[in-house]
Amino acid sequence: MNIHLNLKQCLFVILIVLFTTNILAQTDFWVPVNNGMTSFNPNDLAVNSNDVLFLATRGDGIFVSTNAGGLWVQKNNGLTNLETWTVAVNSSNEIFVGTWDGIFRSTDNAENWVKLETGLTFNQIREITVASNGYIFAVAPNYGVIRSVDNGVNWVGVNNGLSGIPNTIAADLHGQIMLGNNLGEIYFSNNYGDGWTKSSLGLPQTTSAPILALLETSNEKYFAGTGDGLYMSTDYGLNWSQVHDGGGNGWVHSITTDYQDNLIIGTGQSGVFVSGFPNGTWFKDMNEGLTHLGVYSLVANSSNNIFAVTGEGIFKSEPLTSVEDNDENLAINFQLYQNYPNPFNPTTTIKFSIPMDIKGETLNTKLVVYDVLGKKVTVLVNQKLQSGTHEIQFAAGDFSSGIYFYKLEIGNITDTKKMLLIR
Repeated sequence: MNIHLNLKQCLFVILIVLFTTNILAQTDFWVPVNNGMTSFNPNDLAVNSNDVLFLATRGDGIFVSTNAGGLWVQKNNGLTNLETWTVAVNSSNEIFVGTWDGIFRSTDNAENWVKLETGLTFNQIREITVASNGYIFAVAPNYGVIRSVDNGVNWVGVNNGLSGIPNTIAADLHGQIMLGNNLGEIYFSNNYGDGWTKSSLGLPQTTSAPILALLETSNEKYFAGTGDGLYMSTDYGLNWSQVHDGGGNGWVHSITTDYQDNLIIGTGQSGVFVSGFPNGTWFKDMNEGLTHLGVYSLVANSSNNIFAVTGEGIFKSEPLTSVEDNDENLAINFQLYQNYPNPFNPTTTIKFSIPMDIKGETLNTKLVVYDVLGKKVTVLVNQKLQSGTHEIQFAAGDFSSGIYFYKLEIGNITDTKKMLLIR
């Protein structure tokens, strides 16, 4: 069949093609936001409570954006070293930057920087985190972990019980400090670094799978980004299991959550993956528009935009909504409640809600109690239950006083909570 178009019709077709192409181009999930950047060696990104972004770069110091990445401005007044590797913000919106020449602080949105005297001979700072009580922790690979309890005025080493070279440090939601090292090990401290306990069961624990990122989500799941993918703990760090292989080279460099509790991970070669529920049970890749799939830092602002640090600069996402997957909708109605009373002696009630699967069938439900060492002490439920809300009585019997964990498992979805028995 021959089609003959006149000039007017040809122009119309061209306009339609151009318009359609433009619409398609605007559907990318990620768009580059590098206006004003003079460096494409970004390292780390942080955001304060006013949605101001702070970017640490290798060799060009700090860049700041006050308009969600629309424009970046270099802010290095007072910085004596521009090899900046990490940036953190405290609850007062003071900024702390780790460089190859120590730690610097700004109290005026990075307009001016003041060097903090750490007392270290080796001043290379790889990572900084601020605990909920304001204590500051920094990782110095050639020394270990240092801590300041007075906003950076004085520093002490806090390495009792640690081994290996520290890579990453983070504070959880319960006041504990988590640390990961080059040996693939994770340590916890419940006394702000005065002592550390190794808790790495289930991790590869090899130099080929170092710990690169740590995070606790709002539903009390712990996640570890490693050189062997993403690992999750549902029992407060006692046991770990792989929930994502990391794609490509397996490295997971960054973990964050947004304001709708989507879990987002950045990988070394496969870009970004998002889990619609912070359980780590399933993931969607979100790479449309990314021109570089090495993602080394992720943060979310209050508008639910995600910002990704890549090997080709900074990318900004469309606002994330709750990610849904028809094969995993069973997570929607899944809930494990805190036992009551708690503390208890000797009986308590455990309440939970369970869904049907997408075929309308009931699923096997397991409810298991563990002691503080992760040893199974009793199985309360192991059978198919009707969807809805259930209550189970747990009688502690001859159990000794202390902390116990109860874990609910339905299909691939799990949740764990802590309870306290007092005799």
